[in-house]
Amino acid sequence: MDAYTLSHVYFSGLATQIGGVTNRSATYNVDVTKLGQDGLTEPRIVFANSASPVISVATHQIATALTTLTDYGRLISGDNETHVFFRKKSPGAGNLAGSVNIKGVMTHAHVVPQSLSANQGGVATLNFDILALDDGAAAQPIVWSASNALAGDAGSTEAFTVGKLDLLGTDYELQSIDWDFGLGTSSLSSDGGIFPKTSHYNTNTPSFRFTSYDMSLLTVIGNSGTAQVTTDSVIYLRKKAAGAGNVADATEEHISITVASGMWVIDSHAASQGGESLITFSLHANDNNSDDFLTIDTTAAIV
Repeated sequence: MDAYTLSHVYFSGLATQIGGVTNRSATYNVDVTKLGQDGLTEPRIVFANSASPVISVATHQIATALTTLTDYGRLISGDNETHVFFRKKSPGAGNLAGSVNIKGVMTHAHVVPQSLSANQGGVATLNFDILALDDGAAAQPIVWSASNALAGDAGSTEAFTVGKLDLLGTDYELQSIDWDFGLGTSSLSSDGGIFPKTSHYNTNTPSFRFTSYDMSLLTVIGNSGTAQVTTDSVIYLRKKAAGAGNVADATEEHISITVASGMWVIDSHAASQGGESLITFSLHANDNNSDDFLTIDTTAAIV
């Protein structure tokens, strides 16, 4: 019996891979028509009207992923192929070496970041989707084949966790960060084609949700929220140090996300006997037509 597991994502034209993959799934979104006719109870023809394969990936190699994909995604096309792998297992051992793996190749794909989460005591994870598109040449947007070697260097030593928040010039300690990239994508086909030929985003509405034990945030944000206009806010992801704890704050290996403009709101807060109060609050970013919408630095010091 053959068995397989996941592996990394490789972009051939960039000679770059996103490793640190902890979960990967796919949906093919096939819309099937069962055509009834002439009073018959059973369909005489069944066919696909459309199909839009999407591969969803979770990774902890966040700095590499953000550098490669940015906060608004990337079209990977032409000679820059997207490769995904199923790594073959070895009976009675671990993984098989050599050209034994399943590979899926996409020559036209829209890679879109979806969310990022980081929690106290945990490892941050970034989730992104690969929207497979019709390149006009291949019969299928994902071409699967057997007996392949793994391209690139699988595995990653990158790991990050939650960092602090600089909210309007004041530091606050966090328990969690959840970033919704807010990209509303649209994939379109034409001429009776089954698969989408192009993909883009129509909306870009990023938001960040945080939790903290610091209830003084109530006095800062207020009941109906507070605007961020002239002072930036900075969100940090703290890098972990291999064989130790955390990379030093002054070392420029952390991640910072600077938001120039937006609105802060309180979502909820709760307390119970024998426990600590916890506040949940959010930042909804907007374009102020002056500064960069979001500025991501993957070589930042925590200041």
